[in-house]
Formats: sequence, C-alpha cells, structure tokens
Amino acid sequence: MLVALWVLLVVASAFDVASRKIPNGVCLAGLVAGFCLRSWLYGVEGFSAALQGMGTGFFALLPFYLLFRMGAGDVKLMAAIGSFLDPAPVLAAAMLGVFFAGLAASVIIIGRSCSRYKQKRAVRFTQSGVAPEPPANAGRKHAPRRIPLAPFIALATLLTHFYNVQSD
Repeated sequence: MLVALWVLLVVASAFDVASRKIPNGVCLAGLVAGFCLRSWLYGVEGFSAALQGMGTGFFALLPFYLLFRMGAGDVKLMAAIGSFLDPAPVLAAAMLGVFFAGLAASVIIIGRSCSRYKQKRAVRFTQSGVAPEPPANAGRKHAPRRIPLAPFIALATLLTHFYNVQSD
C-alpha cells in the first residue's frame, strides 16, 4: 500500500512542478487505489477508514482553496492521500505541507527583494558614471508566482509516515 501512495506522490509532484497542475486522472487513480487497497486489506473497516481519511484530507485544504487561491488539484490530491492514511496523519501532512510551502514562499520573496535592491543599486551606480557588472539575473524572468504544493505535501506525508512508524 505504501508503494502505491509513493507512486501517487511522485507522479503528482512531477506534474505540479512541470505544469503547476495536477491532472484529475492522477488524483482519481490515487483515490481508487487507496479505497481498493484498504478495502481489500482491511475489509469494511478499511473502506470506512479510507472514507474518513479522504474527507479529512479534502476538508483540511478546502479553506485554503476557497480563500487563498490554492489549486483544486492540491485539495483533490490530499483527499487521495487520505484514502491511504488515517485522518490524524492526513491532517498533520496537510498542515505541514502548507507550512513548508509557506516557508519556501517566504524564502522566494526575500530573494526577490534582495535581487530588486541589487538592481536598483546597479542603476544608481550606472547613472553616476560608474559602470558596474550587470546583475546576475539580468535578462531572466522571475520565477512563476504560484508555488507547486504537491512536493511539499509529499515531504510532509513522508515525515508524518515516519513519525507514526517510530511512535508505534
């Protein structure tokens, strides 16, 4: 079951990094795999646990989608992850994933601010007659404004899983 979960996370992360979108087919395949595996391994209780985990994952990220322009694919991915895990680890993974993405966004914002400061300083030196070297990122476009959340969710799921394994 763990292998299927990791395949889902790797595929979703690859799509999210490449195109900033997670296809519905990937989320649906993960959801079906989670329900089938848990039902096959644990019967009706497994199906019930998959349903609870799916709901927890979906509703954990739904407010971020509704309020903060998070992609719907991230919400559906978290629901698919929930079909593999119990509600508590799913909730922890969702919150850790959002936290890690927030840290990455902060680093990107600080980096852009420093870069803009260097560019402004270079322009002032040029206007004063001193010709400095062009900024390191001259001519390059800035990174896209949307941060792919799937890799952070995958990392958080990994950490949550290993934490739960060690605490048993």
